[in-house]
Amino acid sequence: MAETIPYTYLIGWPEHNRYYYGVRYANGCSPEESKQRISNSNKGKIKPTSQCPHCDKIGGINTMPRWHFDNCKELKHDSRRI
Repeated sequence: MAETIPYTYLIGWPEHNRYYYGVRYANGCSPEESKQRISNSNKGKIKPTSQCPHCDKIGGINTMPRWHFDNCKELKHDSRRI
């Protein structure tokens, strides 16, 4: 059985990205710790919201246009429209 090369997912990354990735995790910072730190820093922050005028749902400003506003199920579409 062939020996696997560690960090094969870094193949194709620029040299500076591999360096910073290695420095971060070589210092004992695991991915779980990084996720927890990011989570803690985002707690309590107020995120912008918007409201759909058709169904009155409130959601994040980035994802609402995907399902609401002109794409809302509550919007009555003209059947003659192409």
